[in-house]
Amino acid sequence: MAADTKDPLECDGGIQLTAPEDTADQITSKTCSFWTKFPGFLPDPTAPFLKEFKRLANLERWSTKDKRGYLVEALNSEIDFHGDKSMGLVRWHRLCQEVGTGSAPTSVKGCKRVLYSRFVNLYSIVYYRRNPSISVVCFGSFRELARDIVRTGAFPRQCAKRDGCMRGLLKNRLVNNQAEYKRLIEA
Repeated sequence: MAADTKDPLECDGGIQLTAPEDTADQITSKTCSFWTKFPGFLPDPTAPFLKEFKRLANLERWSTKDKRGYLVEALNSEIDFHGDKSMGLVRWHRLCQEVGTGSAPTSVKGCKRVLYSRFVNLYSIVYYRRNPSISVVCFGSFRELARDIVRTGAFPRQCAKRDGCMRGLLKNRLVNNQAEYKRLIEA
């Protein structure tokens, strides 16, 4: 097996899935139900979300339109599966901790203020929740964030709003398309 080829039965965390009859149960307990709907696709629950999604899209040979629909479905499923079930300030404190804001503010409003000052690609939050050994990446400016968004694609707003707290990281600065992002980052 080539060095850059990964054995589908080996997870990044070093967990070897030894017996085929155990594989489905082990994977199902670590991954959301979206990934298990596709026969022949063995998900890696510790892999970055977009990497797994692209692998599945290639396997299923989805059109661009289908990819967008499945992306929203997959993200919603991931957010529900890995999302924080706590309420109120506790939930906001956990997001502040994930983003690495240091000490957590004493109010929801304070958390929102601190989070809004951070520039985070929301895919980074999803990656972290899937695999906590992958750090959440915070950028120093909106321009740096925009460059990363050009690379990954925009995170669907409806998915960020589904989580509730992730919406605190959305920026009001509207950029309508990839061309505007490119113009912004080249300025």
